[in-house]
Amino acid sequence: MTTGVHSSHAPYRQALGGLGRSAGLVAGARGAVTALAGGAGWPGLLEAAARAGAASAVVDNPVAVPGPALAALLSLPFPVVLERRYLRPDLCDAAVRARAGVPPRAIVVECAGGEAETAGLLGDGIGWARVFAGGELVVRSVGRQAGGLVALLDGPGMLPVTVLSTRLQAPGAAGLLRVGLLGETRSDVTIDPVAGVADVDTATAAGTFRAAPRYESSTRLALRRALGAAVSGEPVADLREWMHDSALAAALLDAVSPPYRQAVSAVVI
Repeated sequence: MTTGVHSSHAPYRQALGGLGRSAGLVAGARGAVTALAGGAGWPGLLEAAARAGAASAVVDNPVAVPGPALAALLSLPFPVVLERRYLRPDLCDAAVRARAGVPPRAIVVECAGGEAETAGLLGDGIGWARVFAGGELVVRSVGRQAGGLVALLDGPGMLPVTVLSTRLQAPGAAGLLRVGLLGETRSDVTIDPVAGVADVDTATAAGTFRAAPRYESSTRLALRRALGAAVSGEPVADLREWMHDSALAAALLDAVSPPYRQAVSAVVI
């Protein structure tokens, strides 16, 4: 069975080449996966895809947008997959499985990148903390530090989560994300897409285990997930999770740089 993909976004059109006969490019959105760039206006494009009868959608690296535009997306009639380059779902699943149910005692998130990367990178870092914590986070305090911010969040059970974000001087500098978990089992995550690094290490009394490398691109993985959702019709949690993470990122950035709220806002859910 071949599922149609409707897209003018070059990365997704290129990713189709690796999916064989399971997917093919089509001229219209009806019954197909709509694959979109995540620049300004992507919520409106999703709503247009819904009116056109799309079966599912995938959005590449969505930027934060005003809250009212997001609220309507939760009622879209099809599954929406979001590609988050620093928060691959396959890596998240591997990291959680490797811990074998051992809860963390504390989580530390460190991210650094240029101005264009700051909000998305911070949101993805918060997303990693949410995944490891096993639930939503709340902000306890936030303050300035040289070149960025430091914040304390709580996860379920008052799990302490420290977040450090540094804005690099070069506006277009690529991002680096590190996440560390302390406790009886230690986890260390390092994501650097430019360097091709996506490492997840888990240390226990028996030794240190590194998750198998991922050779599939983030773009192809996201498109494949959207194709699977189109066939199954099963809902995915990407939108709601992204809204949670982006709302917290916006709150932290707004606390140290008020003009940020005027440029970008997100819904707190």
